[in-house]
Amino acid sequence: MPNLSPLARLARVLAAPAAVFGLSSCTLSNLSPARVMTDQEKRAAAVTPTTPGSTPVAPIPLPEVAFGQALRVGGDLAITAKREGNGDSETWAVGTALINTPLPVGYAPPTPPGAIDLKRYSSLRRAEYTGTITPALGMNFGFFPLFNHIKRRDIAMTSPVEMDYRGLMEPAADQPPAADPQLKPASTDKVPSDWTMSFLYRKQEQGPAGADSKDARISVVDTPERLVVALGFQGGQGLGRMKKELDVLAEWLAADARWEPAGEPRALYYNGPDRRDRDKWGEVQLPVRPRRAAKPEAFRPETVRPEAVKPAPAATP
Repeated sequence: MPNLSPLARLARVLAAPAAVFGLSSCTLSNLSPARVMTDQEKRAAAVTPTTPGSTPVAPIPLPEVAFGQALRVGGDLAITAKREGNGDSETWAVGTALINTPLPVGYAPPTPPGAIDLKRYSSLRRAEYTGTITPALGMNFGFFPLFNHIKRRDIAMTSPVEMDYRGLMEPAADQPPAADPQLKPASTDKVPSDWTMSFLYRKQEQGPAGADSKDARISVVDTPERLVVALGFQGGQGLGRMKKELDVLAEWLAADARWEPAGEPRALYYNGPDRRDRDKWGEVQLPVRPRRAAKPEAFRPETVRPEAVKPAPAATP
């Protein structure tokens, strides 16, 4: 393959995906066994060539992940996140990264820095604040309206804070006019058209969905179910860091035969100002779907740079 940028590789391979490579088993201790695919799912996973009259290609096996679970698919295959306690006392730790604020009930476990996971989320309730100004400034404007909202409803803070970005994806090139648009990350200098910052309810019954009668800027919504590919990272937050990690996910997707982007990216920020920037734990995620019909070509593992995914720093004694 020519020496292309990661995003160019993604655009090319979306039109001609590589042959599937094997998945390692998940290193997270609470992964449940993969369920058996239904006949409908198996048909959806089948890949057939786009050239008329060509020989059909064998179906590509797709892993299944239960709601609230994660499956390791790339990056650092050995790193694990240590979970201790439960309920309000639940913590997660890896190296110097620590999450000591509880996650929503049923939320998928955090992806360790340097690892790439496939994760499935069930619907959850969250309070949203949407804006169009620079996201870094917008997070400051959005924090206190969201904090005051959960305070009025007597809801304890949860982790992570979710940031959804819109306007950072565009259709892949060379797609047939009748095909659904296949998304790829836009140029790295592009800024979001708008964004949404969200605080998560730990349980849906903690408050009703709908507009906040005390603050029209806040809406409480139930999110759709999600299947995402996630890359964990440590140190630094904000749009620039998110786009850097999104570039790594673009490389992984370009080298993989099974998945393609199905929407806009989001970032998860697990820590507040009480943690040093270098120790803050975050994730960038892309919703994905099974890749559609295309011609196969040899998988090239060298297209994913090992140095692109950084391991978590070692714990300080």
